[in-house]
Amino acid sequence: MRITMEDVAQHSGTSVGVVSVVLNGAKSKTLRVSDEKREAVLKAASELGYRRNLTASSLVTGKSRIIGLMLPAVDVFRGPDPYYSTVTAGFSAVAAERGYDVMFFTAASKDDEKRTTKILERGVDGVLLMMTEPSSHVAQELTRNGVATVSVSSEPGITAATVNVDEEKGARLATEHLIKLGHRRIAHHLGNPAIYTTEQRRLGFVRTLAAYGLRNLYATEQTSDFSRASGYQTAIQLLNLPREERPTAIFAANDLSAHGILDAAEELGIDVPTELSVVGYDNTWYSSLPTPKLTTIDAEVERQARFSAQVLIDQIEGNSYPVLTVLTPTLVKGESSTQAS
Repeated sequence: MRITMEDVAQHSGTSVGVVSVVLNGAKSKTLRVSDEKREAVLKAASELGYRRNLTASSLVTGKSRIIGLMLPAVDVFRGPDPYYSTVTAGFSAVAAERGYDVMFFTAASKDDEKRTTKILERGVDGVLLMMTEPSSHVAQELTRNGVATVSVSSEPGITAATVNVDEEKGARLATEHLIKLGHRRIAHHLGNPAIYTTEQRRLGFVRTLAAYGLRNLYATEQTSDFSRASGYQTAIQLLNLPREERPTAIFAANDLSAHGILDAAEELGIDVPTELSVVGYDNTWYSSLPTPKLTTIDAEVERQARFSAQVLIDQIEGNSYPVLTVLTPTLVKGESSTQAS
């Protein structure tokens, strides 16, 4: 038999109104609950094994205690993508710590109205939007409907709060690392051009080349996406160039595409790192796979996800929160880069 608030009230010697205030967070202008009554209610609820009716609680408080995570594509989990699995784990962990459940959404439709409607229908308190495109109106509509918003790896100002990494600096660290190893024919495998981070990393790459007087030297940019297959395809094109023209180093869009580059090098019999140095980006668990272990840029992916969840929940609960946070990337030296031969 389901234990009700009436049962808790009777067992604690209080009223249903008091129980509602204590257990469901109901607001009352007339009821003032003493510490003694609060303790009696909580003790009774524990002894009886009372479980909150979350639907009823949300009607009382106006909060569902559910937060959403909007991923940028419907197929992000089709393959073993280390970036999104890390984001999901970090975001979900903080949600659980703060007493929230997580609902996942994907940008399956390019229709902003349909995406917004889907989120609003689920009654979530807030949403983390991954890699939001500047042209999207989802965040604006969610805010207008009272839903808290935070974005990650997106142009600042699209949502109420943004948590980014200094992508240009990350690209600079990767490119400078290769230049200091003596590489002069350096290629950059770009990510999806619709994503904010792609342009920031491209700028870091080309500006670093210019700073070292390499503006007019080899700087091929292959545009595709962040998949392992795209890294492979880019590398096959570049590494089939005549030996005196092909790059001696490639800075990849992320760790996943860097492994595609390693696949291509192995297929073509090109040794990494003695004949080709490779640098990844993100420092996900993929970078530690022994094939060889990647030199990569630590973009603090898990910290970014965890912090974003904190900011989102603080926003929901009416606490102060930073409008823009920019984390600092670092270079992690692995086994895939060495002195140019």
